[in-house]
Amino acid sequence: MRRAEWCNLANAVTSVRAVLAPVLVYLLGRGLYEFALWAFLAAGLSDALDGFLARRLHQLTRFGAILDPVADKLVIVSSAIALAAQDLLPLWLVLLIVARDVVIVAGAVSFRLRFGHLDMAPLPAGKASTFAQIGLILLVLLQAASWLDASAWLPALHVLTGAVAVASGAQYVAVWGSKALRQSG
Repeated sequence: MRRAEWCNLANAVTSVRAVLAPVLVYLLGRGLYEFALWAFLAAGLSDALDGFLARRLHQLTRFGAILDPVADKLVIVSSAIALAAQDLLPLWLVLLIVARDVVIVAGAVSFRLRFGHLDMAPLPAGKASTFAQIGLILLVLLQAASWLDASAWLPALHVLTGAVAVASGAQYVAVWGSKALRQSG
């Protein structure tokens, strides 16, 4: 891979988002919820910024296409695990989110090993699942930072986020299972 393919401004912003994951875990572990909230918001803004920069500056790269969802997952999953460790998110939900991601990654790796090529684009249910997870984590952080009281909404949002995660995982399995069958046959 040539330097220009991975070393650009858009990918640098994405890398900063990936680095924010351990920062979030540290802040959450110390109970610094307001700082964690700001770090989580910075991660969200960096997600919008890196996409804008990649398109605007014509810096779309294969490396960036891989790094972007990895950085997103690092932020979401590490935040969810840290929040579950403090009983701010239910463990069953975090296990469901992690299991969904493991199934998707295992399926992608299996497809790549079997067929040698993988062009994976986000599916609608996957985008909905990511949106639900980010929204839930944001609400939990807002509540933990004492910026609002979302306690009445959280149980329903836990179930909704879990249901969307299951639907998303099922959609990825169905779509990629169908592609595998077509390529095998």
